[in-house]
Amino acid sequence: MQTRASALGTRLAQLNAQLIRDEGRRTSMTVVELAQRMKQCLSNDYPAVRFEDADSVIGYALFRHEPGARLASATPASRNAAQPLAH
Repeated sequence: MQTRASALGTRLAQLNAQLIRDEGRRTSMTVVELAQRMKQCLSNDYPAVRFEDADSVIGYALFRHEPGARLASATPASRNAAQPLAH
């Protein structure tokens, strides 16, 4: 039986593999290897946030809180540079 965290890692790995293909990048990592890496990130202080449109996951973000770190403010140009993940 797959745990919720394991299932999330698998789904995020599938999205990551899709992004790699969409960007035309080359990688020797399989979806299984991407899932192992994603699950490791999730278990090592990298929370994930999913972005959904109706019932579809359209993107995700991994982040890590670092005490004392300051957030950089986004410039107008960088706010417009974000691209949604293909679904």
